[in-house]
Amino acid sequence: AAGGPPPASADSGDTAADTATATATDTDSDTDTDTGDDSGDTDSGGGDTGDDTGEPDTGDDTGVADTGDDTGDDTGDDTGDDTGDDTGDTGTGACTDADLVLSAEVRSGGTAGTVFGPRDSLEMVAIASNPCTTDVTFDTPSSCLFTSWEVADSSGMGMGVGVACVSVITTWTIPAGGSVEGAESFGTFKPDTYTLTVSADLPAGTASTPFEVR
Repeated sequence: AAGGPPPASADSGDTAADTATATATDTDSDTDTDTGDDSGDTDSGGGDTGDDTGEPDTGDDTGVADTGDDTGDDTGDDTGDDTGDDTGDTGTGACTDADLVLSAEVRSGGTAGTVFGPRDSLEMVAIASNPCTTDVTFDTPSSCLFTSWEVADSSGMGMGVGVACVSVITTWTIPAGGSVEGAESFGTFKPDTYTLTVSADLPAGTASTPFEVR
């Protein structure tokens, strides 16, 4: 009758053709291609394995060169810089009379110099300076901090000024960055070259300076 289902024999023929075509194409193409690709992947993996685990990589990652650089730089810089800075800080805060600096000057009219005229009246000055950032307090066994002034000419002949000191323990304080002075007047000198040497009751002991009269 019109509009009914197609004959059964026509459907069976189409199904068989479709099945044969799909099976032949899918099975042959997929199997051959996949197997070939897998083999290629395996070969490439072999190359990767050689590169990743070879001697060059192992040598670079765990070799002596890496260990030497890391240990040498870190240990050297940290130890050297930190220790040096800390020691310097401790030294600045622990100044004593051993850190004081003794020096000598020749002055005329209050002005220090190294060359003077034969009419200039000269004053010989001893100076104890404190270069530290803290005050320095110390004792001397007498009332004198500066104990002598001596001037020698070019032939070695000298003249000196002695100081009368009382044997009593005396405490001195020199402020941070400051100084204490002692001076003696020597009058005029004839033309020659001279050397002034001053002495103090300090670990620094003595200090000298040359000058000339002409």
